[in-house]
Amino acid sequence: MVGHLCDTLALAVARATTLEMDYRFQPQQAGWPSKLTADCFSREEYEKFREDLQGKIIHIDAQSASTSKKVKRGPTLLRFVHGLQSNERIPENVNQLGQPLGEGGQLLKQFFGTVARMGDKLLIDCISWRVMPSSNKDDVWDYIQGKFDVPISLRDFVMKDLDQKWRSWKYDLRTKFFTAYQKAQQQFACSDTIKRSETNKQNKSKHTFFHRAGSKSFADIYHEEFLKTRATLDRGDLFIRTRMKKAGGPVNDESAAMILTHQSTTSSSIASVGDAYEQVMGRDRTGRIRGIGTSPTPKSLWGSRSSQKLRQDNESLKEKIEALEERMKKIESRGNNESSASVCHAQKKKDSLAGRRVRILNFSREVVASSILMSDDNDNVVIGKKLGGEYYEVELEDD
Repeated sequence: MVGHLCDTLALAVARATTLEMDYRFQPQQAGWPSKLTADCFSREEYEKFREDLQGKIIHIDAQSASTSKKVKRGPTLLRFVHGLQSNERIPENVNQLGQPLGEGGQLLKQFFGTVARMGDKLLIDCISWRVMPSSNKDDVWDYIQGKFDVPISLRDFVMKDLDQKWRSWKYDLRTKFFTAYQKAQQQFACSDTIKRSETNKQNKSKHTFFHRAGSKSFADIYHEEFLKTRATLDRGDLFIRTRMKKAGGPVNDESAAMILTHQSTTSSSIASVGDAYEQVMGRDRTGRIRGIGTSPTPKSLWGSRSSQKLRQDNESLKEKIEALEERMKKIESRGNNESSASVCHAQKKKDSLAGRRVRILNFSREVVASSILMSDDNDNVVIGKKLGGEYYEVELEDD
């Protein structure tokens, strides 16, 4: 029995060592003497030791399985962008709507996500983006301008995108580390909070037209399609291109229904009041233009009503001025042609009358003398004066 027990213990210890189990058998802690012999163990003690050892093995197997899970890459850090020197900036291309394009634009939007997680620049204890101190927003804007060559006109786009990513970051923190203290429970139990939560749920449930653009912005998609076709797309065409799968077909039934009702139109603008997209999807909310991405607003795209009217008046006046200029050119051209024709005719007349016999008439158109036309040159001087265009030099004939 002693040999069998020793073999069992040796096998158990070897198995524990193979599994890299941090398990050391300490007889003193179990109430056993330091030197183990066959007389020291009973059958019950042996079974207890075996069960305890088996439990340790199972525990280690579970730990090994948990540590063998796939390691994720973690959040985007963009250390090389944050590490740029003060004289190094990434160039940016911006379209006419004030949206960044290309690889630089995608990198810029990814960089916003890393900045939104910087608690020393964007405070996480602010209730909303509106109450974020202006000094923090200015600090973030200066920091971004130090890394990217972005124009001042892009500030509104930057702030809108940072607002979205900052709120997403706060939500992630709340789901991971938030503890429901009494104050928070009171806040969530408030009727206003419950009402706002229900309203948000209803609004979110109405969002059914999910796009498949991924991280690529609508501005990049619009720019790529323009380079391919050299045609101006409207937001209805952009809706179709962002709601179609790569393999073909709409992403869901709701998008399919909207695609069927949309009729492609030729338009010189990506969006306009009362266009086909607005007729299908409904009127845009005040201050918003749907379907063309972040940044553009009715005022930035179309201008205010007063400025829009002035722009239309200016365009109308410009067209009238161009029409008048064209008419003046035609009149001047016609006058020049007539003038050159009269000069040629006068020249022919001069050549034909010089040296010929002419009659001189009085104001009653009665012949008073006969003469020979000597000269009708305007520059010819007779009795100290030039003939000009009114007089002729003649020589009277004797009766």
